[in-house]
Amino acid sequence: AVVCLVSSGVLIGREKAPAEKWFEIKSGNFSVWANANDGSTRTLVWQLEQIRHVAKNLWPWMKVDLTRPVVVIAVKDEQSMKALAPQYWELKGGVRPASVWVTAPDQHYIAIRSDLRSRDDVMVNPHTSAYFSYANLIIASSFEHRLPLWVSRGLAGVLSNTLVRQDDVIVGATLPWHLEALRTRRLPLRQMLATGLNAKALRDNEDLRYFDAQSWAFVHYLMFSEAGAHASKLNAFVAAVAAGGAPEAAFAATVGHIDEYERSFVTYVNRSLYPAARIKVDVGVDRERFPARPMMPAESAVARASFHVAMRRTVDARALIDEALKLDPKAANAVALEALMLDQGGNRDAAKDAYT
Repeated sequence: AVVCLVSSGVLIGREKAPAEKWFEIKSGNFSVWANANDGSTRTLVWQLEQIRHVAKNLWPWMKVDLTRPVVVIAVKDEQSMKALAPQYWELKGGVRPASVWVTAPDQHYIAIRSDLRSRDDVMVNPHTSAYFSYANLIIASSFEHRLPLWVSRGLAGVLSNTLVRQDDVIVGATLPWHLEALRTRRLPLRQMLATGLNAKALRDNEDLRYFDAQSWAFVHYLMFSEAGAHASKLNAFVAAVAAGGAPEAAFAATVGHIDEYERSFVTYVNRSLYPAARIKVDVGVDRERFPARPMMPAESAVARASFHVAMRRTVDARALIDEALKLDPKAANAVALEALMLDQGGNRDAAKDAYT
């Protein structure tokens, strides 16, 4: 009798935990898969809509309507992020990201923790890396001719620390790690302007860190210093390059001679207080009215598997695809995702069969 009781206890203890519930939430411009249909998730999506609104209104040349949809995977805590992007936890002492951005052939993904919020008394957004990637994407999609590297990454850096509050949006809050880097090592402005897409700065993480810091600071200087006196010059330069003008000639014609800015830029970097822009939120976006629906278990498994496929985590994707097909043998999306994974691996014949 004792043995039977103990065995029963073991069986009860091993009962499978109930499946986690996932929801799809739609805003005007983002599709959201979330494992918590709560206020924090809705606030996160509302903030993304506000950043899109700010980018469109500050810089009318920004094409915020992308050719591929943006899917936000909003997870409720660190454990959920670990399940979605386990590679960051597999490396001892590695980064534990608050957000992960990846692009797939059919859509862009932002995996982001919805439980992290910026505080009004701390002027740093906890999701700067996700916002930087999003800003970089819309900047790159806005031009037939690519902008110089310092402009695109500098503008993305300024937008990355956008702070969306209840009534207003702060654009241009400083990034402390960039200021710290600049006070350690600074490039001559002429060298920064000459850095091209194949420069060593893109291949060496340490050099890229200093380049990004300098690009952010110089764009910030042009946008906000002297009560915005240089902002129109920056916009004129962007317009000239977008029209096909050579960057060096366009800079000289619109902004001026770069050496004339060296001394005032150093003074700007070493100051203690920095200006920023305050913009009213778009009151037409109501987070409470975003429609939501529960996702079926097979559907949520395919959704998470699609992110693993984009991250090239074949084993994790396979497990979720198998789970989806077990729950719903006719799940066409699971088979299509399997085809995409085979295609990525170079197995074209098997991929073609799966697509068919």
